[in-house]
Amino acid sequence: MKDLLEKRKEQKKKKPRFIMQSAHKLKRLKQRWKRPKGIDSKMRLGLRGYAKIIKVGYKSPAKVRGLDKSGLLPIQVHTEKELRSLDKTKHSAIIGSTVSQKNKVKLLVKAKELGLHIGNVRDAEAFFKSVEEDMKERKEARKKRKAKKEEKKEKKEKKDKLADKVLSEEEKAEADKKEKDKLLTKKEAL
Repeated sequence: MKDLLEKRKEQKKKKPRFIMQSAHKLKRLKQRWKRPKGIDSKMRLGLRGYAKIIKVGYKSPAKVRGLDKSGLLPIQVHTEKELRSLDKTKHSAIIGSTVSQKNKVKLLVKAKELGLHIGNVRDAEAFFKSVEEDMKERKEARKKRKAKKEEKKEKKEKKDKLADKVLSEEEKAEADKKEKDKLLTKKEAL
C-alpha cells in the first residue's frame, strides 16, 4: 500500500495542469478543463507544444484512488453516531462544513478518544483555543448590543417624558385661553 501511495505521489508530480484551449491566452476564459472539439484543434490532435489533454494514463493506481496521503478513506461526518461507526485503521473523518463550532469541538474530543484521524483540522488544541476566544468575543459583542439597546430605550423614555411635559404646558396655555374666552363672551353678553 505504501509503495502505491509513493507511486501516486510521483505520478502527480509529473501530471500537467489541465486547462481548456487558449485559457492561458484569453482573460475571459476560466482556468478549468473543457475538452477541445474543434476540427482543426491542435490540442485535440495531441501535437507537440500544445497543452496536454486528459487521458487514462494520468490516473492513480486503483487500490489507492480516493485515499488521502496517509492511505485512509476520508468520510464526511456530522454526528457522533457517524463518528463511532468509523474504523480507525481504514477511515479518516472529515467534519462537515455545516456543523456548528460547539458540535465540532464535541466531535474532535470524541475522535481523540476513539483515536481517529480528522482530515480537515490540523491542530485540535489550537482549534479549541480559537473557538474559546471566538466565544468570548461573541459574548462581549452581545453585551455591547444589549447595553446599546437599553440606552436607546432609556433615551426614548426620556424623550417621551419631555414630550408629555411640553404637551401639558401647551394644554395649560390652551385651557387658560378658553377660560379667558368664556369670560369675555359672558361680559359681552351682559
